[in-house]
Amino acid sequence: MATANTSNSTSTPPTPSTQWSSPNVETKMDTRPQTFFRKGFTITTQKLPILKAGPIESMTNRLGITPPEMIFGDNFIAIEHNASGWGIAFNTFDALDKVDKTGAAMLKVAYSKEWQKSREHTHDGIKEVVKPFDWSYSTDYKGTEKPDVAALGPSDVEIPIELLKRPDPILFFDDVMLYEDELADNGGAAETYVSYGFTQKLYEACSSQADYEIPQLALKGVEVPKTANGEELGVGEGWWYKELKLLPTFSTWSQVTFLHMYLLTVRIRALPSPESVRTHSRHLFDHFSHNAEQRMATLHNISSRSIRNKYLKDLFIQWRGVLAAYDEGLVKGDAVLGAAVWRNIWKASGTSHDGRDLDWSQVATVVAYMRRVLSELAKTNEADLVFDLVGTDFVAAAVGGKEKKAIFGPRGVDMKLGGMK
Repeated sequence: MATANTSNSTSTPPTPSTQWSSPNVETKMDTRPQTFFRKGFTITTQKLPILKAGPIESMTNRLGITPPEMIFGDNFIAIEHNASGWGIAFNTFDALDKVDKTGAAMLKVAYSKEWQKSREHTHDGIKEVVKPFDWSYSTDYKGTEKPDVAALGPSDVEIPIELLKRPDPILFFDDVMLYEDELADNGGAAETYVSYGFTQKLYEACSSQADYEIPQLALKGVEVPKTANGEELGVGEGWWYKELKLLPTFSTWSQVTFLHMYLLTVRIRALPSPESVRTHSRHLFDHFSHNAEQRMATLHNISSRSIRNKYLKDLFIQWRGVLAAYDEGLVKGDAVLGAAVWRNIWKASGTSHDGRDLDWSQVATVVAYMRRVLSELAKTNEADLVFDLVGTDFVAAAVGGKEKKAIFGPRGVDMKLGGMK
């Protein structure tokens, strides 16, 4: 771990638009970077549109290589320590300047030479012959330190690994793209720096609500039982299986997980940045896709990747339908929301798995549960969202040792409002 050896100090936060060593042409656009202050550090991010021809030509002349197709030259991330003046930034020019310009480490594909020649006249005003360079735009860029600040030196202080293991909430999130190129359909290159969000923990809270196991997997030669529809039957705990009498199957798990992902999505839509809303929502479904494919492979022995991909495409379509159906229900009332719950969770069946008439109070209870969870999520700050979802698992860190129930999970009031005995 390195520490700053300097006696300089300042109480004035650094200028948000500073990129330090990036020599990009000044933009006339109104820049509105996001700035976050926390315990003596300032984190600044800026995201603007792709550069126009003039700045691209200027950057190309400085770099000496053909630029990627999409250059976000005004984008950057800066992290600064206010007291010492030390800082590090990640900007487009310096990232591209670290691309190999000799061609010695160049990745080769069948059309690499043709691709480079095709890029010769990509941008108006750039007439020079393309020189050898790493056409995949791979970079070993590790950031640009702030100039005129005392250099860092070695330190005996160890990295606080235990602090890094703590599931603290993410207080600031942004996703900053520096450049991107499709490499003429031979793949893709992108340089993105992410202040990574908390979607993994949020997803885990969703996926655990109707978790299940298939114990027969550990027993050699024992066949896994199946439902009347041919779906493999597992073993599950919790109110979705005990009180609501649902079968512990992959389809039940996926729909209950979707329901909780939807509840979180409604809360995520209230984030101040539209880009953050899109990024969080995308990451949430990405986590589901990875988890669902893992379950198919490990719990249900679906070894064919093509078959798993087919199921994942079907699940994505189902997810889009869930969003539309539950959105309509929230707007039009509990009857419409209950119908959406019945179609998705109970597969629009009028009977339970044992052949008896469906107990409609179970559907009403889920509707009451959704309304209660949404109400509590609306009152929850983003920084406390992970803690409030899981409740007492992180009591000490979240609420100073004072007990607090998890938002997800049944409450007596849900069953009372739903009419369940």
